Amino acid sequence: MTTKKLLSLAVALAMAASTSATVFAADYPSDDDDDGNTTVVDTPTYGNGTSASAPTTVVTASTVSNVIRDAASKGTTATVYIDQTATISRSVLNNLSAPITLKASNYRITVDPSKMSEVTNIDCGVKANAPAAQATFEKFFKEPVATIACAQQGSFGGTITLEIKPDNLGKIDTSKTIYVFSWNPKTNSYSKMGTAVLLKNGQIRCEVSRGYNLILSNAASFTAK
Repeated sequence: MTTKKLLSLAVALAMAASTSATVFAADYPSDDDDDGNTTVVDTPTYGNGTSASAPTTVVTASTVSNVIRDAASKGTTATVYIDQTATISRSVLNNLSAPITLKASNYRITVDPSKMSEVTNIDCGVKANAPAAQATFEKFFKEPVATIACAQQGSFGGTITLEIKPDNLGKIDTSKTIYVFSWNPKTNSYSKMGTAVLLKNGQIRCEVSRGYNLILSNAASFTAK
């Protein structure tokens, strides 16, 4: 694994600080000004994650146990349906007995206990575009990129498999090798994670060991502008 610093550290860090910090927050707005005229809207109903119509925000040990048992009887991979804000705790993962797929509306994460070396809490949110990363790499490097934003700010505790279709996938050539990097905007450094493959449904599949922002490129290294 290689880790490199980007060019113009001060400029890139300023961009990251002003942009990347709100990548997820912008989708979950709140209003602290209660003037007494608040309109109550329907609140989404969440379930236990055993069906697409009842996604969960917290993956529990009982749900994991149930889906693993059900999948074993059918010879399939256990699936838990999740919301964008879903989390799975260290304690649940520490007792994971078989691979599970955490399936959201537009992406899926597969966690295999045999690939987890240091169990940690996982924030499961993933977005198909990382605006701060996209802007930074387009500003400083010649190679086109597509980007993904992960809610997990750090290690996954091992290697997880991610499947998603990035919004800017058309910027790179999917018929060629797709390299995957993880960019940490706080330290302004990126690490090569490996490569991704294009699936028939238009999504890409890659294995990564940490989140932050994921950068997809046909280049194994970047050339400064």
